[in-house]
Amino acid sequence: MRTMADYETRTRRFTRAEYERLIDLGVFQPGEDIELIGGELMVAEPQGAPHYTAIRKTAKALEAAFGPGWEVRTEGPIGLDDESEPEPDVAVVPGAPDDYARAHPSRPALTVEVAESSLALDRQRKGLRSGHPPGRAGIEHPRLAAPALTPVKQAERPGLRRWTRREYERLIDHGFLDEDDPIELLDGLLLVKEPQHSQHRTAVLLAAKAVERAFGEGWFVQTQSPIILNDRSEPEPDVCVVHGSPRDYVDAHPTRPALIVEVAQSGLRMARGRKAAAYARARIADYWVVNLIDRVVEVHREPARPGPARRHWGYAAIETLGADATITPLAAPSAGIRVADLLP
Repeated sequence: MRTMADYETRTRRFTRAEYERLIDLGVFQPGEDIELIGGELMVAEPQGAPHYTAIRKTAKALEAAFGPGWEVRTEGPIGLDDESEPEPDVAVVPGAPDDYARAHPSRPALTVEVAESSLALDRQRKGLRSGHPPGRAGIEHPRLAAPALTPVKQAERPGLRRWTRREYERLIDHGFLDEDDPIELLDGLLLVKEPQHSQHRTAVLLAAKAVERAFGEGWFVQTQSPIILNDRSEPEPDVCVVHGSPRDYVDAHPTRPALIVEVAQSGLRMARGRKAAAYARARIADYWVVNLIDRVVEVHREPARPGPARRHWGYAAIETLGADATITPLAAPSAGIRVADLLP
């Protein structure tokens, strides 16, 4: 089996200027607890009583330790660089509150994060961005003792801020995204699409031509154009087949494609994983992956819910077909497509 480096799944990153503009435009919901870290919008850790108690005790202890001439801020923004504006639980900065009426502090003398479910994030991402070494900084002070923290399940850990389709469209309307940007909304994430080499583009064109010939009249084949899966997903599959004609979708993107084809090379893991799960959850009955690494087509059918046999949505029937095989689309049972016709 030939291999190549996996395409690293990346999300669209924002600058501090863009982040502050999003706030000014009212894009975020009231009360959303979000931080900009390394260009990514992170959802802050939920605060239980022990967490809040630890923040207050830490702030009081630091006020007593630093004394006059220092400002102890709790959960206030600091500007680290052009892509980071976190809100640490406690930060100690020189001066007084009025010194920061026009701009957030940028050089805190000390930052403290109270970590429970976000321990890994605080040790790695925040430590590296702030210039402090990753790992645990030991602070021993009797006033900082807090109640024991209860372990939090993996599913409750904070992560990237998720976007709705309406918010995604607002980003386009306000110029944060251009319609030609290689971005697609999947599971609420603004994902950067796999780079297209000539082989990839050729395979997209071949697949579109083959399925158009197979489906015939009454069907519309679109390439790398949006479809609607749900309120948080508006992907742009390489090829998809929908009922009707282009004029049927003047007012809204298609929602129920009969067939989706993704051409995958460095993005093979994404096509098999996150995209397959999203398409299965949307009940897409026929999903093909043109695997350019192994020169095969992987046919995914029978969407299946999470259960004892699987952690996420997926397909119960997956068949791998070589170049000498023929595929019959579920929605065009009288047609046959040679796998060789899909491969560049």
